[in-house]
Amino acid sequence: MIDILYNLVVKAYKLLIPIVSSFSLKVKLREKSWETVLESAKLKITDANDKKKIWIHSASMGEFEQAKPIIEKIKSLFPDYFIVCSFFSPSGYENQKNYQYLDVALYLPIDEYRNVKYFLDTLQPHIALFVRYEIWLNYLKELKKRGIPVFLVNATAPSSFVGRNN
Repeated sequence: MIDILYNLVVKAYKLLIPIVSSFSLKVKLREKSWETVLESAKLKITDANDKKKIWIHSASMGEFEQAKPIIEKIKSLFPDYFIVCSFFSPSGYENQKNYQYLDVALYLPIDEYRNVKYFLDTLQPHIALFVRYEIWLNYLKELKKRGIPVFLVNATAPSSFVGRNN
């Protein structure tokens, strides 16, 4: 039931994008750019198929600031790992796309099954990290299905969630 409601909300969001885009330059930029950005990064990602790929998703610049120490530590311990960071917000992507410790920066496509499959097929991550509160149900389900370990970092959860096995 939660899946159905969640996917209805995602579909409603997608239907509203053209309307919201006329009022929000951020939404317009993100929706106009995410596929182009991913396509232009494909060659770099494919060239790194022999490396371990870590995918880190941050919603925007604030969450990415929390991910920076993790990224820098990974690069210092495992310099050959390929680090891809995705953003939902143009403010995060535009301000951090040239961050020296990232191999690739991307926009995260909306959480629809075909986008999820396309994104993960392109990226082929070995590990996925979500920063703070960025929990995307269809991405999580597909990552689990593919056996890719997922970590939620720097999150705060109500005590009722701690220890639950969901």
